[in-house]
Amino acid sequence: MQRVAIARALAIDPKILLLDEPFSNLDINLRNEMREFVLDIQRMLNITTILVTHDKEEALMMSDKIAVMLDGKIKQFDTPDNLYKSPNSKEVANIFGERNYIKGNLENKMFRSSIIDFGLESNENINDIEVMIPRENINILKEECKDGVAGKIIKKRYAGDKTYYDISLNNYILKAISNDNLFIEGQVVKIDINNKNLIYFK
Repeated sequence: MQRVAIARALAIDPKILLLDEPFSNLDINLRNEMREFVLDIQRMLNITTILVTHDKEEALMMSDKIAVMLDGKIKQFDTPDNLYKSPNSKEVANIFGERNYIKGNLENKMFRSSIIDFGLESNENINDIEVMIPRENINILKEECKDGVAGKIIKKRYAGDKTYYDISLNNYILKAISNDNLFIEGQVVKIDINNKNLIYFK
């Protein structure tokens, strides 16, 4: 039915193709097929396409540019890569994945907080900032590693190609995602922060 609807829309040779959540009622396999189908058509006909979706993965995969709309206003209009790595606000950042926010001070290229300290690529010295740390920037190491800060895994959710961890770190719950399914609930581990592409808010 979706293919027929798209064919009917294209039959009048439109300058712009408008798609309003066209895949929302499809199962995951058919949804993936339809995404590729629409992308192939768009590239073949070279037609500007506006797609409305609440699926963040779909938006990132299918777009050259994304307009994030909240409360009826466009909060950021940018490339998928910039939106994910350099959101202009916390509300935009939260749309594209669960993040960690830690408050502290930035001094001499070091971020210091009551939870964890790590290097931050900035020449500024600022008090009372909040650093946004994506879940994939959390490196989980074995307890015997010399580097890192000790924490305890309190929740684990296995999802096949990745595993989600909640880690208690100095009375803060750190959200992490890993390709490794090496650790178990209750295990003490070491946490290290990959400081690339971190965003901070003043």
